[in-house]
Amino acid sequence: MPPVRTTGRPILPPHMARFFNATRPCFPEDHYFLPPQARPPKSHLERYIRDQMYWVLHAPRQTGKTTFLQTWMREINDSGEAVACYVSVERCQGISDIERAIPMACEAMVDYARKMLPAELVPVLSKDALPGSALSDAASRWAELCAPKPLVILFDEVDTLEGPAMISFLRQMRGGFASRGVGKFPVNLALVGMRGMRDYLTHSKDGELVNPGSPFTPEGRDAGGGAGAKPQPEGYQPRMDWYNIKQDSATLANFSNEDIVALLGQHTTESGQTFLPEAVEAIWYWTQGQPYLVNKLGNCRVDLGRCSGAGRRSHRSRSLRHQ
Repeated sequence: MPPVRTTGRPILPPHMARFFNATRPCFPEDHYFLPPQARPPKSHLERYIRDQMYWVLHAPRQTGKTTFLQTWMREINDSGEAVACYVSVERCQGISDIERAIPMACEAMVDYARKMLPAELVPVLSKDALPGSALSDAASRWAELCAPKPLVILFDEVDTLEGPAMISFLRQMRGGFASRGVGKFPVNLALVGMRGMRDYLTHSKDGELVNPGSPFTPEGRDAGGGAGAKPQPEGYQPRMDWYNIKQDSATLANFSNEDIVALLGQHTTESGQTFLPEAVEAIWYWTQGQPYLVNKLGNCRVDLGRCSGAGRRSHRSRSLRHQ
C-alpha cells in the first residue's frame, strides 16, 4: 500500500545543524535522538501492530514519550501498512464531567488528524452522538474512513483524564475492542502517560478499587446492588487489568551508557567536535541516563566547547559538575 504522508512537523531552516533538544519532541531531521526501535525493543512494536494489541506505555515526564509516539507514528505511516495518528488529550486535564471531557477528547482526535494526516483522513464527528458513546462513535467513523488500511491511535497524556471522564473513556474504548478491525474500529490503541493502568483506575475512584461490576474486571460482576448482583466475600478485590483487553504494559527506561555514547557520537560525526571520555563519564554520572538531562548537558558541553576552545578540559569538567 502507498505510504501516508504525515504532516504537522516544524521544519528548521536548511542551514541549521542538528542539535541536542531538551525543549520539545525530537525530530530526526532536526535533533540528535535515539530511534524508537530501542525504546522498547522493535519486536514489541511490530507485535503490537501484527497482533492488533491494545497496550499501555507509562514513564515519568521528559523521558521521550511524545518523541517515541510521534516517531513511531511517522514510521507506521511511511510503511504504508496502516494509518497512525498521535492524539494528546491534555486539554481534558482537571475535567471529570463526562459531558465536557468526552467531546473535548473527540475534538482532540479531529485536531491532531488535521495536523498529522492528509485532509481525506480527518474524521468527521457526529452531531447526534451522546457523550457516553461519542468517543467510540468517532473512532469507528475514523476507522471506516481509513479503510482499506487499519487505524492506529496513540493517545498521549491519558492520565490527565479524571474520575467519570476517565472511566467513560476506557469503557468506550473497551466497547469497540471486540469489533476492532479494518474499517470498523482501531486495531491498535496505546494509552500513554505517567501512570500504569492500575493507577489510572484507582485515581479515577478517589483512591478506591474499581467496583467488580465495572468493565475493567474480567469477572464482570455487579457489586452495586443492581439486577444480577452477587455477594462478594469479605476482602474481595477485583483484578485491575485494563478490563482484560490490555495485552501489554511497557515503559521507557533511561538511556544506558551505551545509548549516551551513541547519542553524543551523532554530534561528533556531524560537527567534528568530540566529547572527551571524562565528559561522557560525567554526563552518565550526573544524569544516570535521564533523557532530558543528557540532552541538556550535551548542549552545555557543545556551548562550552564553542566558547572556551578545545584546551580547557578542567574547566569543562567542573562546569559539567555544576549544571
